[in-house]
Amino acid sequence: VLAHKYLLCLGDLQRYRHQLTDGPLAEAALQAAETYYHQAQGLCPKNGRCYNQLALVAWKRHHKFESAYNYSRALMASNPQ
Repeated sequence: VLAHKYLLCLGDLQRYRHQLTDGPLAEAALQAAETYYHQAQGLCPKNGRCYNQLALVAWKRHHKFESAYNYSRALMASNPQ
């Protein structure tokens, strides 16, 4: 559980970094955030927070269908948080 929270926090930090930078560094930060969220999802797939954060990343990339999918997965998780 601790590793799961740690990965979520690392993903959040990368997402915040994306907001503060421009250009290729911003996209790299968003990719790193997505990677951390997928790793956290692998550790605790029943936790909805991973899917919520992945939906935020998809929304920033203007992938609305993927964002809606992840938001619905977050709501259907056994621990939606």
